[in-house]
Amino acid sequence: MITIGANIFFGQYYSIEGFDRIRDGLAYEVRANDEFFDAEAWLRTTVYKDFYGEVRYGEHRREGQLAEFFADETMRDWTFKVGTLLVLAFRCRQGCKMQCAAAFWRGKDR
Repeated sequence: MITIGANIFFGQYYSIEGFDRIRDGLAYEVRANDEFFDAEAWLRTTVYKDFYGEVRYGEHRREGQLAEFFADETMRDWTFKVGTLLVLAFRCRQGCKMQCAAAFWRGKDR
């Protein structure tokens, strides 16, 4: 079984001149803004029974400006993972048997 997935996030924030909480304490207003962009993509496959292997690529970008000062940074990363399905078994007070599966990845229905 092969699973493909992706996550994307974008955020943009600006200062609102004239609406700061400490407006009376400001001597000079400056313009400020920040941008965030995060993206990840992954490919996961079953290696053996409930064990899986995963390769993941991520890109994280930040840009910010405060008055005439500008900064930006981009981080790219590759991640390789090996994992398994975690199965927990327990008994309730009435003596019935219950099983629950908690996992990062859901394999075949049992």
